[in-house]
Amino acid sequence: MRAVSFAALLFGTAWNLQGCGGGCDETAAATCASEAAPADCATAQTSIDCYKDCCDLEESGVKMSDMTSLLASTYDAAYTCDPATTDPCA
Repeated sequence: MRAVSFAALLFGTAWNLQGCGGGCDETAAATCASEAAPADCATAQTSIDCYKDCCDLEESGVKMSDMTSLLASTYDAAYTCDPATTDPCA
């Protein structure tokens, strides 16, 4: 659970650093992810899927695709997901 909290903190920090761009609605993605509130593999996948339109965002060297990759691996480790959580930006 500690790893999930750490990943959420990292993601929140990166999210705040993201600029505008492409077809990503940052507000909608953030709302979607917070409503999903990962508590198991299914809700973790729902949460990470909220960022599928934001994969190209990058700000100050932080890429959204790197964050979704980190979240997917963190959720898999925290919840022992089988099948593994799918990174929508991979």
